Amino acid sequence: MGETISGDSYVLPPMIIVPGIIHQEQLYTTTSIPNDYLIGTSETGYSNNELTMKWLIHFERFSFRRQVGTTRLLLLDGFGSHCTKEFIDFCDTHHIVPFCLPPHTSHLLQPLDVVVFQPYKHYHSEAVEAAT
Repeated sequence: MGETISGDSYVLPPMIIVPGIIHQEQLYTTTSIPNDYLIGTSETGYSNNELTMKWLIHFERFSFRRQVGTTRLLLLDGFGSHCTKEFIDFCDTHHIVPFCLPPHTSHLLQPLDVVVFQPYKHYHSEAVEAAT
């Protein structure tokens, strides 16, 4: 799914989608993947309606803890799984306002790029330079 970052720069634990149908749990227990990360599988390695709902539940669980006010705004691309009735109903029930960016524009609009990702890009660049 990518990163989920709140307006105060808190990074929610991510979901990692692994290609395949069956988890080999020993791969996860012998590595240093934090317990709050969500692991999902799909035949293609890409998200689908089922994984999107698992991610949304994961998002609700972690974003609710930091919620200020009565609702949360969730900025999304126009991926079809973000527009299902099940997704919208869950958002309504949990006071999440989904806002889909126009199709094929998320790379242009990048609403969080300057505020959140700019410092990350800077330090990532420095780390890459230091490693070479």
